[in-house]
Amino acid sequence: MLRHLGRFAWGLAVVAIAAAPALAIAQKPTDADRAATLIVRWQQIIYPAFEDARASIDEENSDHLNAVLSQGGVRATQDRVDAAGLKKIEGTVKQLAAALIKSAKRYPGGSLIIDSESFDAALDAVCPLYPFCGR
Repeated sequence: MLRHLGRFAWGLAVVAIAAAPALAIAQKPTDADRAATLIVRWQQIIYPAFEDARASIDEENSDHLNAVLSQGGVRATQDRVDAAGLKKIEGTVKQLAAALIKSAKRYPGGSLIIDSESFDAALDAVCPLYPFCGR
């Protein structure tokens, strides 16, 4: 199994454990809760797209990708993006995933590796891309 899927599953477990106390007392979700929910939703789009394309991302660049997604989650939450806007952002996430896969280096056997160079090339190809980057 690809390295990033283990990190992804671990991240989901952390979010679920962190959210459990908030659910137990049925409080109104905080901005941090809403941002975390968005980030997980977007990870559930990007990482399976990598797997479907037989693409892998190393730990360092997975951390960079998660930072980009986190930045986007915080920004979308702060901007109070509505349901229609969030649906549009999901399309943006798919666009980002496609750019990362397209820029990945192809290796014998057909596997793709998303390294620092391909990560930067993908961002250059799609940015500015709300809410993820403004460059």
